[in-house]
Amino acid sequence: MASIAASLEVESQRFRLLHCTFRISQAISSRGRAVEKARCGPVELVLDVPDGDFLLSWAANPLKRVAANIVFSNAATGSALETLTLPAAYCVAYQEQFAQGDVQEGAYQCSLTLTDPDGFTLQPGGPVEAFVAPAAREYAAPLAIAAAAPTVAQTLSKQQRYTARLSLMQSARTKLAAVPNEPAQTALTRLERNNVAVERAKLSEHVYHSDEVPPVEEPEGWHMLSGEELADKGVSPEMLLDPASGFKAALYKSSFEQPPKLVIAFAGTEDKKDILADLRQGMGLKEKQYNEAMDLASAITEQVGKRAVETTGHSLGGGLASAATVVTGTKGYTFNAAGLHVNTARRA
Repeated sequence: MASIAASLEVESQRFRLLHCTFRISQAISSRGRAVEKARCGPVELVLDVPDGDFLLSWAANPLKRVAANIVFSNAATGSALETLTLPAAYCVAYQEQFAQGDVQEGAYQCSLTLTDPDGFTLQPGGPVEAFVAPAAREYAAPLAIAAAAPTVAQTLSKQQRYTARLSLMQSARTKLAAVPNEPAQTALTRLERNNVAVERAKLSEHVYHSDEVPPVEEPEGWHMLSGEELADKGVSPEMLLDPASGFKAALYKSSFEQPPKLVIAFAGTEDKKDILADLRQGMGLKEKQYNEAMDLASAITEQVGKRAVETTGHSLGGGLASAATVVTGTKGYTFNAAGLHVNTARRA
């Protein structure tokens, strides 16, 4: 078979893939016989980190469903051989890292996981099977056996993995010191920034569920403050949740960063109240949610200092985080953020 190339096509953008794996499930009868075709998914992809932030923003939005195609083609001619179609895919994981090897040889990569409620099927013996990782093609083996073997990532704590990435980046920074203004320098700077942004994106997603009962588990390495912990930071529960205006926020503390960071995460657009807040603020009018965001950030920074606090948010939450950053001078990470009107900034 000819050499196979693969790419991810989504919203008129194309990303060349370096690696692709997938999981397989199949319903069986009480006698152990297959009663339907094997369904494949989620799909795990590895690619060079793109210049834009579309993939990172997609992963940060828990509600965004996108039609995605993974196209397998003849590497020599470029002609398509087989296409995996995910009609309504979620991007449920995104991580950037340096692969082992020379940093200047394009080892700055990201991995992402896509899932679709309906999964997908494969052409037996087709181009996809020629491209994906050999381990993933062993779908005849019992899945329980594969699941029993822990990966390297599972054997390390979140802090160990995070520290290892920082050490790797520092090592790369030292090696690249002699070659300033090279593309690798730019890539490394972006990796250092995104290494933090990915963690804030997880909080931007979790804060949507921060008021649910029973509570939704926090992202690994993060703790959502409550009760006396909030009081110690100058915050009351009413400052985080206002049903009348639709305002919702949460305060998180990391356990893997040194020193540990406090991050205020703001929830984005969820209902009609949030849409109206977007519109009012966009026209330069006073908006209660924005006032509440700025008051919350001010109260926390007055208690612990602005260097210990960051903000984050998605959509409307990104706009709230921007306003909080303006009024306090803290660092902020926003994703698909609503714009901040100049009048709001002036009132801050």
